[in-house]
Amino acid sequence: MSDSTKKISKSARNRISSQRLLESRGIEYHTNNDGIHLIVTGCCGYIDFWPGTGKWKSREYRIDGYGVFGLLEMIESGQL
Repeated sequence: MSDSTKKISKSARNRISSQRLLESRGIEYHTNNDGIHLIVTGCCGYIDFWPGTGKWKSREYRIDGYGVFGLLEMIESGQL
């Protein structure tokens, strides 16, 4: 298996697991580009989230980060 195949597989796994986590927590989102880009609804507006890489960025505030668990923490604590 080549490095690019491993990377694609990991990104695909990240996309699937991140969507499942959001759904299990009752967090609304819209899917763009077959799940490559998600627009997540937080208490203070929308958050752009790329689950393949884990990057997320608030549209309302200058807050960004990496990782679905960090994103979930920010949303559930009411910070985003």
